[in-house]
Amino acid sequence: MPIQCEHSIVIERPVETVYTFVSDVSNAPRWMPWADETSVISGSKPSSVAEGQRRRIKQTDFGVQSETIIEAIEVEPGRHYTFESVEGPGTFRGTYRFEPTRNGTRLTRSYRVVLPGLARVMEPIMARRMKRRWRTDLKRIKKTLENDTE
Repeated sequence: MPIQCEHSIVIERPVETVYTFVSDVSNAPRWMPWADETSVISGSKPSSVAEGQRRRIKQTDFGVQSETIIEAIEVEPGRHYTFESVEGPGTFRGTYRFEPTRNGTRLTRSYRVVLPGLARVMEPIMARRMKRRWRTDLKRIKKTLENDTE
């Protein structure tokens, strides 16, 4: 059974500011501290995202390090982008959407993850952990951007 979730948050900054920050892989450690490493391994420069770009994400869960390679499959700059796993444990698809609001930007992050083989036994625990992690990531983005002085 896949783990699916969607979280949104309104950030009091323009869409361009939020999109630029989130799509730049060098900012990932500021809002995804659970990732041991994030890097662009092929495609466009690290400060942006483009279709075909591949990124490596290394993380440790329950003492086990894993590595996933994701590829940008749909990109509409300033509006949304979607990544899909091409290597690593399980399958993954994630989308970030950026919508203007009266006071800034609604950032929506949606994910679908299918855990591999025996890891499915841990699915209820992993689902809670992932959902909490992803919700917290959005709060970190909001706090970082709203506290930055322009």
